[in-house]
Amino acid sequence: MPQNIAPIDEATLDALQERLYPRLEQALMASVRREQERVPPYYEQFVSSEIRRLEEAIERNGQRIDEATERLNRRIEETGEQLGRRIEETGEQLGRRIKETGEQHNRRLEETSEQHNRRIEELRLYMDQRFAQVDQRFAQVDQRFTRIDQRFDRLETHLDEMNVRFRNWMLAVAAFLGILTTVLSIVLR
Repeated sequence: MPQNIAPIDEATLDALQERLYPRLEQALMASVRREQERVPPYYEQFVSSEIRRLEEAIERNGQRIDEATERLNRRIEETGEQLGRRIEETGEQLGRRIKETGEQHNRRLEETSEQHNRRIEELRLYMDQRFAQVDQRFAQVDQRFTRIDQRFDRLETHLDEMNVRFRNWMLAVAAFLGILTTVLSIVLR
């Protein structure tokens, strides 16, 4: 398998960013709004620290993608230069061989052409595999964001349950105080 890595062009990166960043921003903003509407004030610090942590993780992932893209592009340029040099060297060798023997050159040219076609096909397959891996990575990122949304939903449900329990306790305390007041007023009369 070749060691070269297929390039990721700017259009592909832009398309991926246009697809992922708005969804992420919408999910985060919706989560923040839900939390601000339903969460007591002492949970705001927890939510903001989680959001900050997620934003930092997203920024780190963006930086990693940028770094990986730069490395891929550098490797592509290096490979292109190497291939260019090899093509030039092969062209010179073929020119000398054509002058020496026409028939041998024709046979070798056909063999070389077949090898190059196979190599090009291998490189195409390799590039397809690399793009499939990138697509899988982005699918994993989408799954992670889905799990984060699910966590926020569970947190919201838990907070609602705590709210109901607190309200029930307060009603029970109020009822108890009412009964106690009634009993005390009867006893004191």
